[in-house]
Amino acid sequence: SRRRHTRLQGDWSSDVCSSDLFLLAQKIFNESVHKKKSTKRTILIIDRSDAKKRRVLNNTELVSSIQSTFSRDNIEVVSFIARNYTLKETMEMFYNADVVLSPHGAGLSNIIFCKPNSNVIEFISEETGSNAFENFSHLLNLKWTGIYVLSGNWFQDYTISIPETIKLLKSII
Repeated sequence: SRRRHTRLQGDWSSDVCSSDLFLLAQKIFNESVHKKKSTKRTILIIDRSDAKKRRVLNNTELVSSIQSTFSRDNIEVVSFIARNYTLKETMEMFYNADVVLSPHGAGLSNIIFCKPNSNVIEFISEETGSNAFENFSHLLNLKWTGIYVLSGNWFQDYTISIPETIKLLKSII
């Protein structure tokens, strides 16, 4: 069975629910980031092009199509490659994102920095067997949506349906 509680040493004499720890961490991080001054809404697209697996083969076309679709709607589209940003910059980018769009992968852990009610769209294959980020999103009061992709297995690179993704984005932003 999975552990639901973490035992903390020191002044903490009782078991603390791990979900409480996530919510506390989110609160601390969100209080320390700079809120955006712009009135533009932001779509943050996690780019895994430097990863070894689960890369979006048509990522350039996806970002370009999303940018051109929403350019007149006062919406900023940002492509995020983790190695290009400091932790503080990452925290701010995720906090200020209205939508996070990403393939399944560790980069989605950064949704802990998102403000409640932000949207998370995860590209996921039916073979992943993991609903970790869906559960994590619900725990953090984020709105999660999965777009299922076809691939031989969940480690493979894949192509995203751009029309389906844009249709979903239009329905939530």
